Amino acid sequence: MPFVRLLVAFMLLSALMPACRSRSHEPQQKHPEKALSDKEKLEFSFHFYEGIKEKTIGNLAKAQAQLQQAIRVDPRNDAAHYELSQIYLLSGNTDLAKISGELALRFNPDNIWYKKSLAEIYETTGDFSKQIRLLNEIAKQEPQSTEALYALADAYGRAGKFEDALRVCEQIEAREGTSEEILIQKKNLYLRLNKPSKAIEEINKLIKLYPDEPGFRGLLAEIYLYEKKPDKALEQYQEILRLQPANPTIRFSLAEFYRAQGDNKKSFDELKLAFGNPEADVAQKIHVLSSYFIITEKFPELRPQAFELCRELVQVHPDDARAHSIYGDFLFREEQYHEALEQYESAVAKDKSRFTVWNQLLLTLNELDDAAMLNAKSTEAAEIFPQQPVLYLYKGLSFMQLKKYDDAVDALKAGLMITVENEALTVQFLASLGDSYHRLGRYDESDEAYESALKSDPDNAYVLNNYAYYLSIRKVKLTRAEEMARRCNDMNPGKPSYLDTYAWVLFQSGKTDEALLLIEKAIASGGDTNSTIVEHLGDIQWTLNKKDAAIESWKKAKSLGGEVVKLDKKISEGLGK
Repeated sequence: MPFVRLLVAFMLLSALMPACRSRSHEPQQKHPEKALSDKEKLEFSFHFYEGIKEKTIGNLAKAQAQLQQAIRVDPRNDAAHYELSQIYLLSGNTDLAKISGELALRFNPDNIWYKKSLAEIYETTGDFSKQIRLLNEIAKQEPQSTEALYALADAYGRAGKFEDALRVCEQIEAREGTSEEILIQKKNLYLRLNKPSKAIEEINKLIKLYPDEPGFRGLLAEIYLYEKKPDKALEQYQEILRLQPANPTIRFSLAEFYRAQGDNKKSFDELKLAFGNPEADVAQKIHVLSSYFIITEKFPELRPQAFELCRELVQVHPDDARAHSIYGDFLFREEQYHEALEQYESAVAKDKSRFTVWNQLLLTLNELDDAAMLNAKSTEAAEIFPQQPVLYLYKGLSFMQLKKYDDAVDALKAGLMITVENEALTVQFLASLGDSYHRLGRYDESDEAYESALKSDPDNAYVLNNYAYYLSIRKVKLTRAEEMARRCNDMNPGKPSYLDTYAWVLFQSGKTDEALLLIEKAIASGGDTNSTIVEHLGDIQWTLNKKDAAIESWKKAKSLGGEVVKLDKKISEGLGK
């Protein structure tokens, strides 16, 4: 930059100087090794104030570059190092912030603002011993201020030096008198030092200061429980009830107290009182039910209690979406899908912003096999959460159930495009696309989708089975189909539908005797209630000239709900040539 332009720029920026004076951050050379020339002073000032200006308007990268230029001109300028430290801190680079902050303090070791800033940086980086050293210096420099003492007590605590932290707390108390903040801090420190009796003394001081505040008695009760003195803890809880009979929080505390004492009846009675109180925190109630959800997996005998609390929750808080949602979760787990659906619908009607509830609602509709409603709700959800790919999977599956395969392909492709770093979901999309393309007769695209799915998940039983079966129906790539069917059955032995696919692949390949063995195994494994498997048995029997057995199998397939016209023709005419 030409010198004349630099001079003009400096003159224009001089108006900014008063605004840029932050505490003692005026650019200076506290300990210069050599004096700067007039030109260097101007150049330094330009870059320094340009950096301050850019920092003020939030252009941190430009501010950083300007201040680095200033430091190149005057490497020992403390103010420039300090401002650069602040920029690094704002940018999240605490390591460089620490280095620049240390340089600023090295070149101006008495600047208290530099010390305070660096102490905060040390806290962020976990350098507690350095932070403590600086805070002690600050406390000496500002003997009338307790701000540094509070920070020092906190730093000693973070460093695990609890005795030192207590000593500083006592200094604060001697200077400022007893306060809630300092007594709570001392109580916590005594507990960390495993001195519960001393912690109790501090809480009793608080109770004397604030006799009508029940929270401190709650703290005292917790310490008594820690000390294994339940009778004394109960006294405190009862005193809280005397002071505030309608206090909803105490009911939760008493419920936990009685549970810890093994009195489950009293514990549940207290919970019912808490859940029946409309003033009690809904979030706390839901937290309790979330615990029940986990516990009742191991202790199912507690599920009636959970359901009673759920019913109480939605009755007392009918307009809270969270209440209906968690009740729905309990119902869903018990496979009470119609009742769960009712709760999830209530939840999304009251709050459409929670994706997890929409997902549960769609899962429930899928379990109920309600394709039309699944399609409507997944479409609505996708409008609210357009970047959630699973919603397009639900939408695609519902279109498939409705036999709208072109629409299914569109939905599935849209979801696949936004699926990122979720291999399992990608495979589901590809598998469903393979099924849809097959139904549309777009066999090359179907095969391509299945092959892509198997590249990601070679052992996916669903894809191996469906792909093999559809190839057998088309009577193409039968060697590949047999390989996939065998692999699927090796991984999932004894599953009727997979055995049927393997048998049908072998049958289409002309391996009829082997096919009969497998289809009979499928029947014996539970396939005797599936019309398709029983019909396949009849086809194989007929081909092996077991015509009477084949006709009986087809009749049974018809009784199981198989395709009547096709089966009547087989029963009257056989398979033909």
